[in-house]
Amino acid sequence: MDGHDTHENAELKRVVYDLQDTEAVKVEIFCFPSKTTHKCQPLDVLIFSAIQRKWQAVCKDYLRQGMPMNRFTVIPAYVDGTREALTKSLIARAFEKAGLYPVNRAVFSPEDFAPSQASSIVAHCHDPGHGLSFSLLSDFRSVLDLLN
Repeated sequence: MDGHDTHENAELKRVVYDLQDTEAVKVEIFCFPSKTTHKCQPLDVLIFSAIQRKWQAVCKDYLRQGMPMNRFTVIPAYVDGTREALTKSLIARAFEKAGLYPVNRAVFSPEDFAPSQASSIVAHCHDPGHGLSFSLLSDFRSVLDLLN
């Protein structure tokens, strides 16, 4: 979990604790630092892309063979077609690439913890009609100067 308040709530905690008490299940919840989940989640760093490639191949095969893809065939086609993508080897590589196992803190660089460029007060925009680039901050200051 990444600390987002929708992920950490009383209901989730109650369900987890109830499972541990009644089902003899051990549940471990890992909380990731903010802005790091894109690199820490094995599904995101490797597994989803492998499944997506397999699914694209299945769809191309269906098209090539003229087989129907509809509400009756899509789920079996997806499950059967992507099952072989989920191998122990792929899952192990995904955890390694995410730096989770074995633990590798070097998956993050100082730039990963830098302030977001999207929240910067300076934005450089390109005006395709005039071939001009301008800074929103300098334009904003110009507008303020005109108002004063």
